[in-house]
Amino acid sequence: MTTYSTIYRCKGLFFNCKTIEECITVLKQQLEIFEDWQKRGVKLDPDSDVDNDYASFTTTLKKIADQYEYEFECKTGLRNPTFIGRC
Repeated sequence: MTTYSTIYRCKGLFFNCKTIEECITVLKQQLEIFEDWQKRGVKLDPDSDVDNDYASFTTTLKKIADQYEYEFECKTGLRNPTFIGRC
């Protein structure tokens, strides 16, 4: 079974935000993504380096990997994508 993963970093989450309202919008967008991942069985990899801003999430569902194509990559792949939030 193929496992897809992504590394999520908070660094840069508020890149280009000019107001607190923009920061709130970014956080709400991220919350919606995390809630969707949770409902669909995406897991936080217990070996990820969360303390150093490298949260690794995994799934075995190709449809999730396809939907979030820039966020999930097969662990055996060559790319190691990083999601950076944006306003």
